[in-house]
Amino acid sequence: MAIGKKQFTAVRVVVSLGLLAALAFMIDLRAVASSFAGFRAAWLAPVFALISFAVLVSAAKWGLILDALGVRASLGELYRAYSIGFFFNNFLPSSIGGDGARILIVGKRKGSGAAI
Repeated sequence: MAIGKKQFTAVRVVVSLGLLAALAFMIDLRAVASSFAGFRAAWLAPVFALISFAVLVSAAKWGLILDALGVRASLGELYRAYSIGFFFNNFLPSSIGGDGARILIVGKRKGSGAAI
């Protein structure tokens, strides 16, 4: 018996919440608090600006490659897909998870996932 899209989404949410709960119980909150002791909020804006700029440049480079393959996508679409891929690369235990996410997102929208 195949499960539907809504049931699959519900299973994913439950599994994600379970993993987050397990992680919350394994974290030493005192160690986390002590690591933030020297935190300076003034650095957040410049750091996020630099990261956003780096993602924008990478998305633009990826756009040039896609153009050469005949796949047209706006810089906004590529930036969104690259940002999602960047998130996956940082939070999944895999170095190619983000690349797969980018390809899937743009390929679905453009109908040419095999060409990417």
